[in-house]
Amino acid sequence: MYPQAGGHIFEYIPNPDNVLPSGRTIWEEHSEWYGLPENGIRKKENALRTQFCVSNEDLMEFLGAALVNLIMNEWKDADQIDV
Repeated sequence: MYPQAGGHIFEYIPNPDNVLPSGRTIWEEHSEWYGLPENGIRKKENALRTQFCVSNEDLMEFLGAALVNLIMNEWKDADQIDV
């Protein structure tokens, strides 16, 4: 038996309702991090139904830092981490 962690983290980490250190939600500060649907209108309730913008350097830095934080803290004892 070995501890395992992770899973669908790219739905968990960039959840638009997650609160940032500023006290605002990710959606309030960075709605541009979420994909632009065909109709050209971003809506928070659809944010996780479109691909997030992988060309956005700030988002990639945020996701990377959040992942490292999980690995160093909450998942520090995991033998396997699914990303």
